[in-house]
Amino acid sequence: LEWLDISHLNLRTLIIPRHCKIRYLKANDNHLDKVFIRANSLETLFLERNNLSSWIVPPPGTTFTHMLTLSLSFNRIPYLPKNALAYYPQLQHLDISQNVLANLSTQSFPIIGMQIRSINMSHNKLSRFVHPILPSLLLLDLSNNALEGLDSYLLAGLPLLQHFYLKSNVGLFSKCSGISQCWIMSLNQLGNLIDLDISDCNLEWQPDLSSFQAMRKLDLSRNRLSSLDGALLPRNLYFLDVSENLIHYLFNDTCMKNSELREMDISRNPLICHCTLLQIIQWIPNDAYSTSTNDYLYYCFSGSWQYPLRNYLDNATACLSTRSVWFSALFTIICCILAITIILAVFIFVANSNRMSHCGECLLFAYKPLRTSDTSFAVQI
Repeated sequence: LEWLDISHLNLRTLIIPRHCKIRYLKANDNHLDKVFIRANSLETLFLERNNLSSWIVPPPGTTFTHMLTLSLSFNRIPYLPKNALAYYPQLQHLDISQNVLANLSTQSFPIIGMQIRSINMSHNKLSRFVHPILPSLLLLDLSNNALEGLDSYLLAGLPLLQHFYLKSNVGLFSKCSGISQCWIMSLNQLGNLIDLDISDCNLEWQPDLSSFQAMRKLDLSRNRLSSLDGALLPRNLYFLDVSENLIHYLFNDTCMKNSELREMDISRNPLICHCTLLQIIQWIPNDAYSTSTNDYLYYCFSGSWQYPLRNYLDNATACLSTRSVWFSALFTIICCILAITIILAVFIFVANSNRMSHCGECLLFAYKPLRTSDTSFAVQI
């Protein structure tokens, strides 16, 4: 027997003897609170939705050298003890989500030798996460915990990480005094990151992720962002979710236009009606905002009025480019200068003309030449 499924049987105790050659065992949806596994031939073990309250440790002298997949989700395990994963040297996929994990031993993971590729510890009570060296890890899910930040050394030990999920850790940025003094600055060590989820983390400022060349999906939804800056987004991003924030304005939308962005969810944001919003039409699916039933999802404000976004975009005109505005302003300035120059020239000309006329009249009355008869009469006298 190599494959066995004993789910939904109301089992309370499970014992697998050493001589058993089973490779695949599924015992989900029971009431297991005691598990004794002595066989080392197991490759896949599912014990989901049971009543386990402790990590599965093999008896002395036994190591699960063939175990590749272990799923203990939806149990009541509170602690990952020292050397917990040392008994699973070939483990590649670990799911211990939906437990009550509140702490991890700094020695839970072996220092070297782990080939694990995915770890799911979501929906637990972790306030911190240790920094193991896991050179083969591709996926790490720490969503729905109580994390208060991450150690930069953790990210340094995950060189191949591609999928990083941190959503619903509301205190994740609580100890960041500023962007420059925050753990997120060490994310640049994850050069292979494809998918990042930091939604619902009370994030108040947009992190600079423009250097991530491999990133394709970014989730910043359900935070407290007040604006969206296209210059801070990865250039090769395919999907962006910034829904349910406090976004009023878009900045550097040209950077987004020149990127690989294909779809964006910007619903449930108090957008200000502005011509820059015309750029987002190409990234919002037509069925997402064009129907009347979705008017409460996509809207914008102008003064004290709220408009369905589709109505505003249908009537809005494109923004003038910065160059056009600059040339227009320059042309206006030149015209004003020319007008002032002409007015001054006309004024000076008129003033000089009046002055010359006045001086001519003065000379006309000040000098009157004598007639010849008058001169002769004067000489005779």
